[in-house]
Amino acid sequence: MDALAVAQLKTRLEELKQDYTKEAKAAFQEGIVAAFEVLPIVHAVGWAQYTPYFCDGDPCTFGVYNDEVDLYISVEAVGGEANLPSGHEYIDDGVAYYAGWQLPDIYHAAAEEIQEFLHAFDSEIYLDMFGDHARVVMYRDGNFEVKEQDHD
Repeated sequence: MDALAVAQLKTRLEELKQDYTKEAKAAFQEGIVAAFEVLPIVHAVGWAQYTPYFCDGDPCTFGVYNDEVDLYISVEAVGGEANLPSGHEYIDDGVAYYAGWQLPDIYHAAAEEIQEFLHAFDSEIYLDMFGDHARVVMYRDGNFEVKEQDHD
C-alpha cells in the first residue's frame, strides 16, 4: 500500500466519522423527545460531562456522568406540590429539581428509562454536542442548556 492509498483511507475514515456524528446527533435529538413522551411528569433531565483535572497518575479522559441523571419534575403533571415526594432541592417555575444521587424511589424507573437511552451513545458524541466541563440540561422539546461544570 502506497502513501496515496493510506491518505485516501484516512480521508474515508474521516468522512465516515463525520457521517456517524451527524446521524448520531439526529438520533439523539429524536430519541430524547420520544423518551420524554412516555414520561409525562419529567420536564427535563440533567447530567455532568468532563475530563478530570487529575487522575492520580493515570491518563485523564473525558467522561459522561449519566449513571445517576438529575430529574426536573413538572409540579403540575404530578397534581401539585402536595403530591411531590420529599428530596427535591428546590422548586422553580413549576418544576422540582431532584439530584440523581438522591432521587426518591418513585422516580427511579423514569431515570432508568432515560439513562438507558443516554447510554446508547459514545462519549465522543456528547463531547461534540455539548463540550467538555459541562452540566447539560435536556428539555422535553429537545432543546438543551449547557453550563460550565465545576468538578475540582
